[in-house]
Amino acid sequence: MTKKERCLTLYDAGLQDVEALANEVGANPTYVATSLIGAGRAVEYQDLYTPSRPRNRYADDFNGVLRFRDEAAARESVRQLDLRYRFYHETGDRQGQYQARSLA
Repeated sequence: MTKKERCLTLYDAGLQDVEALANEVGANPTYVATSLIGAGRAVEYQDLYTPSRPRNRYADDFNGVLRFRDEAAARESVRQLDLRYRFYHETGDRQGQYQARSLA
C-alpha cells in the first residue's frame, strides 16, 4: 500500500489530523494534505505549499503565470498578467481585474 493509499484509508477511518497522519505514515504534512485534497477530502490544514479550499474561480486562469527563473520569464509573466487584466477590463469583470492586480 502506498503512503497516499495509507493516508486515505486512515483518514476515512477517522484519523483526520494531518500532522498525526503524517507521523503515522512517515510523510511530510504537506504531502499528506495535498494527497487528501487531491482525493476530494475536506482538510483542515494549510501551509505555504498546500492549496486552500475553496479554490478561487480565477485560479486556473492564473495558474503558472508567475515565473522568475530568468529575466525573460519574468517579462513574460508581466505580459501574461497584462493580457489577463485587459481581458477582464474589456469584459467588465472587476474581480478578475483585482486578481490580476494582486498578482502583479
